[in-house]
Amino acid sequence: YVECPHCKEKIDIYGKGHTAEIAKKYGLKVLGEIPLRADISQAADEGKIETIENHYLDKAVKLIKSI
Repeated sequence: YVECPHCKEKIDIYGKGHTAEIAKKYGLKVLGEIPLRADISQAADEGKIETIENHYLDKAVKLIKSI
């Protein structure tokens, strides 16, 4: 999805995904979703993704720390 830079609205530009349904069907956890945002893409391209303030991967981090 794309995140509106003004209001933070989630915009499903390719239609609504079915990740949660498929994960549930197979007994898997959805660890997170990362929106298409210019600042995230730029940070990733520069190898500085850890500099982005976000909550998108909090579930994944929490799960990894619990292992």
